[in-house]
Amino acid sequence: MIGELPMLIKSDHLPLFEQAFEFLRANCYLNDAADFSRIALGRTRTYLSVIRYNGHEPSPEAYRNLHAYLQTCLTETTDTELCHWLEHYITKTQKVLS
Repeated sequence: MIGELPMLIKSDHLPLFEQAFEFLRANCYLNDAADFSRIALGRTRTYLSVIRYNGHEPSPEAYRNLHAYLQTCLTETTDTELCHWLEHYITKTQKVLS
């Protein structure tokens, strides 16, 4: 990632968890939906596909896990633009949790 520009995807029409997934995947924090489910949401590898299929939002606990994962990514990122977008998603997940 060093020396690369962050990949921003036009995703503001998507639910927050999908926006975060697209951002994290596009910027190589995660490889795929299974990684997002396990690593970012703290659930089974099929969790994202199940909530997509059923049209549900992640549980509050999954959003807390996502919030914590985004904060971890922020502490490990030195790129200013990526930090800005991570802070953006951290703020949005905090609003969902409040």
